[in-house]
Amino acid sequence: MTQILIYFLIGIILSIDAFSLTLSISTKSIRKRDMSLLTIMIGICHFIMPIIGNTFGRMLIKHITMNTNSISGIIFLLLAMNLLFQKEEEKEIKSMNILMIILLSITVSIDSMNVGLAIGLKKESMIIPSIIFMAVSSISTWFGFLIGNKIKETFQLNSKYIGIIILIIVSMKYFFSR
Repeated sequence: MTQILIYFLIGIILSIDAFSLTLSISTKSIRKRDMSLLTIMIGICHFIMPIIGNTFGRMLIKHITMNTNSISGIIFLLLAMNLLFQKEEEKEIKSMNILMIILLSITVSIDSMNVGLAIGLKKESMIIPSIIFMAVSSISTWFGFLIGNKIKETFQLNSKYIGIIILIIVSMKYFFSR
């Protein structure tokens, strides 16, 4: 029971990035279909990434020369810059393409590979932790969308800048974490 609670707490920590991302994305208009797809993909990635980390993590560490936190930080910073320089008259995101959904899902789930490696070092099964991570990240992602939509309704024009600030904060978190 204690181990399940630990996995649940780790799941909350891992899903903070997904929550922040969807909070900032939903300050713009986004279709419910895309919200659902992104929520499902983030959940799936939070299930698969720890298993990949457990299975292949040791090999990946030998071949990656750049810190994965730096890669994620760069991606979030580029997302913030893209949002900053979008034309103001573009009020609604027509549709997120599947490649964008997959890349965003992988980006916010990449930390769980390291967790999978750490859990694997204890020779524990990854199925239960991965299911917990998937559930917690999916719920967190959906809450990010719900809260972001409320912010959009309340602040209207300033919502773009709230999203930019959130993405910059998330990118700085990655740049300064080691």
